[in-house]
Amino acid sequence: MGHKYLVNDLTGQVFAFEEDGSQDEFIPPDLRLMGPREIDRHLNPEPSYWTNGSDLVLSSGVVPGWRFATSAEVEALRPSMQLREATEKTAVLRQAADYAIAPLQDAVDLEEAMPAEVDGLKAWKRYRVALNRLVDQPGYPGEIDWPEVPA
Repeated sequence: MGHKYLVNDLTGQVFAFEEDGSQDEFIPPDLRLMGPREIDRHLNPEPSYWTNGSDLVLSSGVVPGWRFATSAEVEALRPSMQLREATEKTAVLRQAADYAIAPLQDAVDLEEAMPAEVDGLKAWKRYRVALNRLVDQPGYPGEIDWPEVPA
């Protein structure tokens, strides 16, 4: 069974009712039937910039306690948002590299490493070095050429 979507133009709230009319008696008079394009935009929202006045995030949904950012706020806050996102992603990738390196390094330190473990250790260490050098890339943090994760 499908739905019909109605919107309250004052609040922007959207409501879905059964298309078969079984719920029509519950539809308040202040709701307007939405058109197909309007429904598509509601169900598949484009990401928007949101701000709390000092930070900026890109989200497809409402960010509680935040408001839409103006174009001036986006322009002013985007560099710090990009830096924060790059730093957070780098930290997650670095943690994964550290986790992969530890047992390989143990095998090498104990002189019990197989050739594949030695090769893996070198690959993971190169990856970790590449992560540490991201900040030296031209265009960082707006444009980043992320290193490939070792196999």
